[in-house]
Amino acid sequence: MCLKRSVKPVLLAKAIEAFKNHMINIDRSEGTIKGYTIELNLLNRFLSKKYNGPVYLDEITTQDMEDYMRMLKEKGDAPASRSRSVYIMRAFFNFCFKEEYIPKNIGLKLEAIPVPQKERVFLTAEEMKVLISAVKPPIAKLILNTLFFTGMRISECLNLLVEDVNLKEGIITVRNTKNKRDRQIPIHKDLMPLLTDYFNNWRKGKSNPYFFNSNKNSRVSADYINRILREATQRLNWNKHITCHVIRHSFASHLVARNVNIVNIQKLLGHSDLSTTSVYTHTSMAELINAVNRI
Repeated sequence: MCLKRSVKPVLLAKAIEAFKNHMINIDRSEGTIKGYTIELNLLNRFLSKKYNGPVYLDEITTQDMEDYMRMLKEKGDAPASRSRSVYIMRAFFNFCFKEEYIPKNIGLKLEAIPVPQKERVFLTAEEMKVLISAVKPPIAKLILNTLFFTGMRISECLNLLVEDVNLKEGIITVRNTKNKRDRQIPIHKDLMPLLTDYFNNWRKGKSNPYFFNSNKNSRVSADYINRILREATQRLNWNKHITCHVIRHSFASHLVARNVNIVNIQKLLGHSDLSTTSVYTHTSMAELINAVNRI
């Protein structure tokens, strides 16, 4: 005989807070915690408005979840965004079930959202040179060069401390990464003189622990670098959406094109799973045409 678990009513808002604390305790990244919390709070606001009051977990139905997903679609969320919403809610309800906040895991009934595969945008080495030449602030130029020659995430780059950049040995140490493991990246021969000149001659705020500083001796923000990229792209009249992550992808794509072992690319990018790195082994239409014409 299967007995139904007896649970005491728990407010959705309280469960979201408990889930947030759980993510902190298991060392999920700050970005993940923020993104998950925003999504779940949006769900809470939607259901509170639907029922005109606070919502308890055990009152949430499959129909409620379907209504929420329909709302996301109607407001224009892309399939990839809605797919992420499903992933977040599955993780949340799985946590609630394990904590015995709910008698059954309704997250299991959420259907996956099919996401069409798009060819990733990346820049050639020549395009990268043209782009950087269109960037005006010197510190932004240097940071973009650093991203292109190292493949670092923008957050990793801007979090570098002075001691993390060993110009004598030609090694950058990336600490407290997304997968909680430090990694080392050799400094490219073309990047070395740029970093050396910056550090010795025009770096602001010698007492500031961060390697990259603005003219006002403050940390450079990711939003600032992405804004500079948008402005440069507009000046070039490019019909491409270029972000710091596109530059990271360009780094990986160049290594793949040069037949660098995928395991080495994985180490440089700091991926914990090789399957994550494998998405960079895309093939362009030009390469496919060239391959066919070899027959």
